[in-house]
Amino acid sequence: MRVRLVLAVSSLILLAACQSSTGRAAEASGDRVSAPVSVPAGTPPPSSPVLPASGALSAPATSDGPVASQPGTPAYGPYPSVVFAGHGVVIVATNPAWDGPLSYPSTLWSSTDLTHWRDITPPGSQRLISANDYASFDEASFISPSTGWVTTWDSNALHVAFYRTVDGGKTWTVAPVGSEHGDHAGDADLIQLVTPTLVFSETFSPTGPGMNLSVSTDAGSSWRSVYNGPQATTSDVPSGPFDQPMVFLSARRGFAASGIPVFEFEAPGEVFTTRDGGADWTRITPPAPAPCTAVAGPNECMFALPVFTDSDHGVLAGEVINGAKASIGFDTTSDDGVTWRLASSIDLDLAPSPTNTQPHPALVATPTGRTWLVVAQTPTGVVSRMSTDAGLHWSENSMTGVRGTPTALNALDATDALLTTSINIGVLGLPELYKTSDAGHTWQPVAFPQTPQAPAASSTAATTQGSGSSPDGLAPVDSTLQPARPCYPESAPVVTITINPDTPEPDCVIVTTTQRLRVVNATNAFDQPGTVITINFAGLPPRTLQRGDSTTYQMPFGTYLAPGQHHMQSSKYPGSNIVIWLK
Repeated sequence: MRVRLVLAVSSLILLAACQSSTGRAAEASGDRVSAPVSVPAGTPPPSSPVLPASGALSAPATSDGPVASQPGTPAYGPYPSVVFAGHGVVIVATNPAWDGPLSYPSTLWSSTDLTHWRDITPPGSQRLISANDYASFDEASFISPSTGWVTTWDSNALHVAFYRTVDGGKTWTVAPVGSEHGDHAGDADLIQLVTPTLVFSETFSPTGPGMNLSVSTDAGSSWRSVYNGPQATTSDVPSGPFDQPMVFLSARRGFAASGIPVFEFEAPGEVFTTRDGGADWTRITPPAPAPCTAVAGPNECMFALPVFTDSDHGVLAGEVINGAKASIGFDTTSDDGVTWRLASSIDLDLAPSPTNTQPHPALVATPTGRTWLVVAQTPTGVVSRMSTDAGLHWSENSMTGVRGTPTALNALDATDALLTTSINIGVLGLPELYKTSDAGHTWQPVAFPQTPQAPAASSTAATTQGSGSSPDGLAPVDSTLQPARPCYPESAPVVTITINPDTPEPDCVIVTTTQRLRVVNATNAFDQPGTVITINFAGLPPRTLQRGDSTTYQMPFGTYLAPGQHHMQSSKYPGSNIVIWLK
């Protein structure tokens, strides 16, 4: 997110999540957009004339890497999130700080060689949607370095806006009709541009549960819904994909798969195909590299989306995790995906994981029909395995210069690829980005320019907790006594506190370390005039909300609160506390 479960690079549809309040790892990457424009929060962008790009850069400065003063305060980057890679171009969003108490706008960069980066941030995407929150980059899809779409998400209005370019991001237009998705875990809107006018949009709502696949044949001026999930059946085998990423080769030919790692934790490790543009789907059973019996637990099975080099020839990667061992297989087809054969497989030992959790899967990229790349965290460190002859021979490289746990692998072509890792600093997980230009034999950090919006690390925002912090840098508890009011747990990934004209709802809530906080100013409900409110919480800088506005604290509770009860104060209720109890 915003925990980002990431697709294998063999998908032509890339996530950025639901950097969003969907709990995806893009959150730690800071997928946020730039400065305010004079559009009311929640207003869908209008059809617009051509807009100039915000700038260009060809020789970016180097980054000094993560600087984190303490959990619960910003860590200054910039921090990257890959939102698309393929067709000769890579699109990356960078944020000047990882979360903390303030929201910062992101910058969108493009590169065709992973060395020179150009700022292509669409000016129309630079929206401040509330007093403290910016819109966020959600997705991107390009069919060439010049022609592509990017999307932004408004967490207040839940609106997705589509921005289009035909000149590599020098100018942008806004599609007249947008989309939307919610703010629960797994909610997303994936897009895929097939031609300059043909685009698919897949909306997920796993907590609904629900989904919708729509298609536009006029570059987003109008949309037609073609699929809303599989029909009900008494069989344990689903009749079609549900909340699974899809890739379309044409207006009619497409595939759906769970992804590596699985995109959504409930998605089955199965593959489906369509020949009528996504209205009807058929389950196919490509050979797995090892016995595959379950989605989670022993013998966890995953398939990436296939990558086709022409209308007939394609590669489909699969992975089976059994305990701490991963078996990675590569299936090939020469008949448009009608039949598949296991061309090659390799086994890797995975690094130990915490009790009762699965190891991190090996990451897989199949940029061509012959060049295949695998990166994994093993007991001896991060390693890569490479084949340039369709799996006949494999070489292995110990990636000694790469820090952290691999979380996403995105290939540009047969030689160039990006690897995202997560660096643990205290309780924070901060992203770093590495590149290879020799098919995975060597890796170097990617240099991005520092962005000017982030304050210095010694600013008020970085030192708010001061001497009142607990020894581990977490905000200390305000009370250890049993609350005098009823207090119940909340299961939603984002816990919402609503400031009503009379009392808050809820006024006491039990939360977990992975949940996040959202506050809504509803003082104008029930035909009341409402008022501007100020929220104070956990020693963070105060947040001011206009009537009807909301704000989301993007950090999980466990990154800045010590276990116990914490008191939130709202200027609407002087002298009263709202209890947030971290257990």
